[in-house]
Amino acid sequence: LVCNDQGVPEAEPLFRALMVDFWKALRDLNQLLSDNKEVCSDMSKISPLITACAELSNFVSDFMNSDRDKQGQQHWDFVSWVEISEKNYVLQLAPVDVSALLGEALRTLHQQGVTTVFTSATITVDRQFTKFCHDIGLKQDELMLQIVDSPFDYQNQACLMVSSDFPKPEDPLRINKCIAQIRDAIEASPGGVFFLTTSHSSMRQAYEELTRCFGRKRQVLMQGTDSIPNLMATFKSDGNAILVGTSSFWEGVDVPGKALSLVVIDKLPFKQLNDPVLVARAKRCEMQGDNFFTEELLPDAIIKLRQGVGRLIRNEQDTGALIILDPRVLTKRYGQKVLNSLPPMRRVNHVADVVSFFRNLRS
Repeated sequence: LVCNDQGVPEAEPLFRALMVDFWKALRDLNQLLSDNKEVCSDMSKISPLITACAELSNFVSDFMNSDRDKQGQQHWDFVSWVEISEKNYVLQLAPVDVSALLGEALRTLHQQGVTTVFTSATITVDRQFTKFCHDIGLKQDELMLQIVDSPFDYQNQACLMVSSDFPKPEDPLRINKCIAQIRDAIEASPGGVFFLTTSHSSMRQAYEELTRCFGRKRQVLMQGTDSIPNLMATFKSDGNAILVGTSSFWEGVDVPGKALSLVVIDKLPFKQLNDPVLVARAKRCEMQGDNFFTEELLPDAIIKLRQGVGRLIRNEQDTGALIILDPRVLTKRYGQKVLNSLPPMRRVNHVADVVSFFRNLRS
């Protein structure tokens, strides 16, 4: 096995040759068992072996030809890869895109008189349904689409800080530098703090620095040190804790009230091209002449970001501040689309403005 430029395992020609030999061995074993089943005294033992050999042989054949058409040319309808652990090897086979199948199923349900309702707080990107319609395999004119605005008064309940002065994402010391820059905002926070990261390494780095800076005055918690329910219970009961987490805390956790008054997001949550299905989607997108970043990566990142942002304001009484530590929100052309997709919070550019916001809340 070798890894490509994206770090995804790919089969060398030698591996493909070994798989062919494996398939031939399975075929020969299946034939041998079938030829001798009449002389076997216990058919209940040999029949399952014959079935298992046939099924495994078919899977290996499908696996080896999943990315080839009838002429042997590579296509991107399916992608296959190998996952290696200490104990075994797992052959994986997955479709690259299921939107057409999903769209066909939804049309069939509609023809049968079944109404399907999709609802989500993060279903749009820049107030457009383009990504959602693509993912479910339907055209916009096949759907009744509606955006229901939030009842929350974001202008008075929350503020959003973005700044081009934050370190660039590739800076190895960016987490420590960012925490130093927003230290006054964390200290001014009247309640708890969520510090959401996009990787486990950043999470650990943030936890260490936050513990160093605030550990004597506030309880600092980190995902993985206890179960999520226990961490959430501790965070809520403390009322002034700092919780550092990654993917599990971007969605599905609910902390209304003063127990959470500041959400810090370290970076725009772009997916990394280290997943074989994602790499195959990128290749397919390129072959079709589309831009994978604007069509897939950016919309997915915006949806994920909105989920993280949604941790802050949970009801009409909630108040708090959001700080996004990624300068690309202001320095990249796509940044405006990101901002347009977020709730209409009062926007500020300096830590002092966040401190003033918290001070006004107290008064």
